[in-house]
Amino acid sequence: MPYYGFKSEVLARLDTIIANQVALAGQMVMEMATLDEIVSKVEEEKTLVGGLQTFVQGLKDQIAALPSMTPAMQAQIDQVFTAVSANSKAIADAMVVNTPPVA
Repeated sequence: MPYYGFKSEVLARLDTIIANQVALAGQMVMEMATLDEIVSKVEEEKTLVGGLQTFVQGLKDQIAALPSMTPAMQAQIDQVFTAVSANSKAIADAMVVNTPPVA
C-alpha cells in the first residue's frame, strides 16, 4: 500500500540506505579513535626516546669523569656509546617513517 505516494519497497530500500549510513558513520568514529590512539602513542614514544638520549648522555659524561679511566677503557666505552647512539638514531628514524610532517 502506498504511503504518501511511495511504494513500500521504496521505503524499505530507504530504510536500508539509512541503516547503512548510520553503520558507516559509527565505523568512521571508531577509525578516528584508532588514529588518535596511534598519534598519542607516537608522541609518547618520541618523549621516551628523548629521555633515553638524555639518560645515555648523562651516563657517558659520568663515566668520562672517572679519575682512573685509561685510554683503552675510554675507547671501549666510546664503542658502547657509539652503538647506543646508532640504535637511538635507528629508533628515531623508524618512528619518522610514514609519519606526516606537522603543519
